[in-house]
Amino acid sequence: GRLGLLETLRQFALARLLAQGFAEAWRRRHADHWREVATAAWARTRSADQLDWFERMDADHANLRAAIEWLLEHDEPEPAGQMAAGLWWFWNTRGHVDVGLGFLRRLADRSSELSPETRCTVFTALAQLEFEGGEIDSSLGHGERAVEEARRIGDDRLLAFALLYWANTAAHNFGLFDEADAGYDEALELAKGLDDAWLVAWLQLNKGWTTRLRGRYGPAAQLLESAWEGFNDRGILVGRAWAETGLGALHAHRGELAEAERWVRRAIDGHESLGAKGGQIFDRSALAQILQATDRHQEAVEQLAIARDLDEQVTRNSALDLVSSRIFRQAGDLRAAFESLAAEDALPPTDVFFRFELGLLAAATGLPGVAGTFLVPAKASLDDTYEELSSISSGEFEVAMAAIEQALDGPVPTDEWLEGSADWATLAEDALH
Repeated sequence: GRLGLLETLRQFALARLLAQGFAEAWRRRHADHWREVATAAWARTRSADQLDWFERMDADHANLRAAIEWLLEHDEPEPAGQMAAGLWWFWNTRGHVDVGLGFLRRLADRSSELSPETRCTVFTALAQLEFEGGEIDSSLGHGERAVEEARRIGDDRLLAFALLYWANTAAHNFGLFDEADAGYDEALELAKGLDDAWLVAWLQLNKGWTTRLRGRYGPAAQLLESAWEGFNDRGILVGRAWAETGLGALHAHRGELAEAERWVRRAIDGHESLGAKGGQIFDRSALAQILQATDRHQEAVEQLAIARDLDEQVTRNSALDLVSSRIFRQAGDLRAAFESLAAEDALPPTDVFFRFELGLLAAATGLPGVAGTFLVPAKASLDDTYEELSSISSGEFEVAMAAIEQALDGPVPTDEWLEGSADWATLAEDALH
C-alpha cells in the first residue's frame, strides 16, 4: 500500500525547506515531476491499463492539483495547460468535473498565453466537461472555438477530437443533427487516416448514440456494436461500458426490455469497476426506467436513490430530476414527482424535456390549462428535432391531450405561455394540496 506523511510532518518539512531557502527549488522539481506524470496520463488512461492509471491519478490527485496551482500562481500557464490537457479525461471519467472546470476556465481566461495546440485542447476539454455539467451554451461555444483553433493549426488529431465534442453538444442539446453528423463523419475520416483505433471506436460510439436519437435503429446498432467490438478487443473498459449503455438504451427504445436490462447491468458493472461516477448515474437512471416499465417500482426507486447519492458527489445532473419525476408520476406518487422537478438546480422551464414532463405532471394533478400550455409547444419541438423521443412520447402525449381537452371542454390554449417557474410551481403546489 501507499505510505503518506502525516500532515504535521509535511508542514514541518515544508517549513524547514522555506527556512533554508530550498522551497522554490523543491516546488519546481515537484511541478516538473507531476507535469511529466500528467502528460503521460492522457495516453495511459485511454489504454488497456487505464484502471491502474485512474487509481494512481486519484491517489495522487492532491499532488497534481498542487502542481497546476503552483504553475498558475507563478505565471506559467503553458505547462499548467499541458497538465490539464493530460488530465481532463481522468477528470471527466472519475467524476472530478468541478475540479477540471475550475482549472480549465482559468486557463481559458489566459488562452492568449497558451500555445495553439494547448489552447485548442483546453477548449475541447471545456466543451466536454461543460456538456457533462449541463452548461450547454458555453459547451457549444467552446466546442466551436476548439474546431476553429484546430483548423487554424492544421492538426488532424486535434480537429477530430474538437469535432467530436462539438457534435455531441450540437446534437444532444440543440437538435442540430445534420450538422453533428457532418462533424462526426469528418472526424471519422481523420481518425481512420491517423490509424487511431481508439478514436475511431469512440467516434462510432458517439455517432451511434445520436443516430439512435434520430430513430435510425439499424445504423445505430451497427455503430454501437462496432464500437463495442473495438473497445472489447483492446481491453478499453470505459469505452466498452459506454457502448453497453448505448446498446441498452437502443433495446429499451425498441421495447426489448429484457435485452436492454442485460446490457445496462453490464454497463453498470463496467463503470463501477472503473469508478466512473457519471457513467453509473446514467446507467442506474436508465435501469430505473426499465424496472418501472416492467412493474418493479420499488427496485426502480432503489436505483434512483443510488444514482442520487452518486450525483451528490459530482456536478449536479439535472437530467436525473426528469427521470425521477417520470418514474414517480407513472407510479402515481405526484408529490415526489413534483419535488423532483422543483429541486434546486433542476432544468429551467425553457428546456423542452422539462416542459414536456411538466405538462404531463400538470395533467395528472388536474391543471389542464397549465398542462396544455407546456405540452403542445414541447411536443412540437420534439417532433422537429428528436425523432426517437417524439415517437416514444406520442402515447403519453395523446392520452394527456385527450384528458386536457375533455377537462377544458374545448381546444388547448397554445398561444399562452407561463413565464418563469414561479407560476407553475405555485399552481402545482396548490393542486397537490
